[in-house]
Amino acid sequence: MKPATPATAFSAIALLAISGCGGGSDGAVDGNMAAVDEDSPEFAAMQYRQGLMHVLGYKIATLRDMAEGTIEPDDAVFAKYAADLSTAAHMLLEGFEGMEASSTDALPGSGAFPDVWSNWDDFAQKASELQAAADEVNAAASAPGFTVTADSAEPLGPVCGNCHRTYRQR
Repeated sequence: MKPATPATAFSAIALLAISGCGGGSDGAVDGNMAAVDEDSPEFAAMQYRQGLMHVLGYKIATLRDMAEGTIEPDDAVFAKYAADLSTAAHMLLEGFEGMEASSTDALPGSGAFPDVWSNWDDFAQKASELQAAADEVNAAASAPGFTVTADSAEPLGPVCGNCHRTYRQR
């Protein structure tokens, strides 16, 4: 099975955002959404994070699946997704900085615990570790003669769940 094209993936994310379906990596939208100001910067930050988490999850899953042989490895697609992942990983903190009022305590539908902001240095360090791992995979994938191997996505393994266990409501 070939992975979806970037345009298909972007369309799916756009549809989720437009339809009001939050869900996903940053949390699940619940029945209290009627009380939320959907024009607020906090709501926009939550939507940004959720969309970006979908992108990160999709790209990481595809890279891992190729490395594990679950889907047909394609060196060019792997390199493209690794570059996309690196870019997206560097965008992560933008959706959290200064947005304390978008935590689970303040905004229904957010999956981000208030600990994100009260432990900002640790959270930012974990984001930095994800960025470094994504950059490492990207550098390897963009090197001349790159071929997908079983360990091509290995740097991503230890960093993906670091934030989720501590800072995200399931």
